[in-house]
Amino acid sequence: MLFDYLNTYHYGRCVKSNDWYLKTIGINRIYWIHRGHVSVLLDNVPYELQAGNIYLLPQNLKFELILKEDTEVDHSFFDFFTLPAIKMDTLIQIDPNANPLIGEAAKILCRLAEAHQTYPSLERNAYSDLVESYLNNLLYLINCDYPISRIEDPRINRVLDYIHKNYDKDISLETLLELTNLEKNYFIRLFKSSMNITPYQYIKKYRFNIALTMLKHKSTLIEAAQKIGYADEVAFSHAFKKNYGVAPSFITRSGFDKS
Repeated sequence: MLFDYLNTYHYGRCVKSNDWYLKTIGINRIYWIHRGHVSVLLDNVPYELQAGNIYLLPQNLKFELILKEDTEVDHSFFDFFTLPAIKMDTLIQIDPNANPLIGEAAKILCRLAEAHQTYPSLERNAYSDLVESYLNNLLYLINCDYPISRIEDPRINRVLDYIHKNYDKDISLETLLELTNLEKNYFIRLFKSSMNITPYQYIKKYRFNIALTMLKHKSTLIEAAQKIGYADEVAFSHAFKKNYGVAPSFITRSGFDKS
């Protein structure tokens, strides 16, 4: 088994155009581009995602879409987290026609996910466990031809698991240190070498990913704020704009949804 644990956040199929907004870190993403193309920045390095290809984008790299006026992309997508966590220097691009076993596995997975998608809702359904099983199998096949690098240090994996399960609670550095039994400065250096950002930055960005997703799915400003620990809407709005470069009202007013 490639991963001890795999959890999906969101999956399905949709067509997106100029209302496509995404800027994230901390979530792995698989795209199968059925039609169209879109440019992305992965840790500030530009890539063109082309029709016909499957892409695996790792959670440790910052991801941002670059949209053009004529953007229209029909795609299947999977957002997920694994233990051990995935860590790669760049994305993996796969031509399913040149890799028929991967292509057939991806077709089955995408048909299943499309029929029982968690898009546009964020709730698991009766098929989520099955989707995760097929996704795990697809990742295994990908790894056979395109090795997927993982974080093997169990201390970092314990910390990531704790953050993902407790993002809506107060997470202190002391708690994370207890999980690793490491000295503070060494732990921060070790975490940053694994995830490219500090533990504090990771927690903050992961929480705002959750808030962004909630706003896209019509949660109120106060609901999103309280979910990630802000009791005050003004403070939340200020921090949100500092993180994303736009105010929360821009997201809710535009009616963007996550994909």
